[in-house]
Amino acid sequence: MLKRYFYSASSVIIMLYCFLFFQIFQANSADLDKFFLVGITLLLVGAFMYVLNTGFLDLFFEGFKRLGNGVMKKPSLMEEVDYMIQADEKFIEWKMKLKTQFMIYSLGMGTGFLLVSAALSFSL
Repeated sequence: MLKRYFYSASSVIIMLYCFLFFQIFQANSADLDKFFLVGITLLLVGAFMYVLNTGFLDLFFEGFKRLGNGVMKKPSLMEEVDYMIQADEKFIEWKMKLKTQFMIYSLGMGTGFLLVSAALSFSL
């Protein structure tokens, strides 16, 4: 898990420095601002996914689900589909693995963008 984080951060750093080396774009303050904003956004998405993976907001979402069920009645076919989805262990495992990988890669790429923007800000 930690390997993927470092691989994603280092791949972003290497890619951006290759772009600079081959002069695909010039490193100016506007580009640094864009790198910083993309990095912060990716870190926020990764942090939100981390909070979702811990289950901290499960009680909150369960309350809204119950509130929604009290307002609108679900069709019986939809309830059956929901039960089948909750009973499928492979699907739940796949969904959890996908959320974890999305969290790791977004945190790693966000870190890479922030490091590049910080390193380039010192050189300008």
